Amino acid sequence: MKYAAVGNFITNRLQFVDGRVVNDVMGGTAYGIEGLRLWHDDSSIICGAGTDMDKHYGAWFEKNNLSREGIRLLTDHTTYNYVQYRPDGTYYENSIVGTKVYGWNNFGYLTPTAADVERVCGGIVGLNICRGLDHFFWSEIGKLKNSHCFKVMWEIGTSCCVPENLERILDTLQYVDYFSINLPETKSLFGVETEEECLAKLKELDVEFTLFRVGEKGLYSIAGDQHWFVPCLRWDGDIVDPTGCGNSSTATALVALCEGEDPIMAGIMANITAHYNVRQYGPVFDMSHELRDEMTALAKKLRAEYPDQPAPLCQ
Repeated sequence: MKYAAVGNFITNRLQFVDGRVVNDVMGGTAYGIEGLRLWHDDSSIICGAGTDMDKHYGAWFEKNNLSREGIRLLTDHTTYNYVQYRPDGTYYENSIVGTKVYGWNNFGYLTPTAADVERVCGGIVGLNICRGLDHFFWSEIGKLKNSHCFKVMWEIGTSCCVPENLERILDTLQYVDYFSINLPETKSLFGVETEEECLAKLKELDVEFTLFRVGEKGLYSIAGDQHWFVPCLRWDGDIVDPTGCGNSSTATALVALCEGEDPIMAGIMANITAHYNVRQYGPVFDMSHELRDEMTALAKKLRAEYPDQPAPLCQ
């Protein structure tokens, strides 16, 4: 693998604000794989999983030629989450199997470790990590990063983003090259109210690049003391399910930056991934080369039309 998504592979039961309930939707770090694989063939996942994973999702792995080398089978059931969306765009979730509510026990048991990364990181160029503030995990990732010279994108978890965690987050960023966070998380973490205040705080972080996601408006690409707004793409079809737009767009930004694209192009490619992610429940099923060609052409067109000056590369 050249690129890997590190996190929990999840099945979701989704309850939307309008009352719709959709069962058995692939989610979690599957969206991270999507964001990587849409743009680069040599991409897959590092995770713990249940023995039922192949039964439910083997066809998706086969269709997209996804390696299973980073998957460690640990239990009978892959994590199954109940996700209930709120009107403000936030959500409540819990882990269930059958009629039993596991809380986060099953989720934690299947969370990948640094040792899981070490098993398969020989050819890794970029890791997209969705993880909390476990110091041991991050310090071990730091050791692997130093010895294998890969880049790390960290998509921080919502529950971490409270002011009392700020010092721990700043400490964790020493192991991180690229950072991804959304608007509500940033407001909560820094105790600010406006996008302008959020941008100022994020520019103070000691990372090469930050993907600052602001919902259906789009995102900001931040590098050093500069930022660029990249608006969300619009289309005429139905928005079926926005779940995973943050996960998938974050992973795409990692690929873009590792492949030498500038911060503006990284933001454009990230938005394009989200643009295709909303069209169905779960990740895109067939991540074909034809689809990639279509997405690449769109990215080049949008980058050529972007009004700002060329952005510096993040290396």
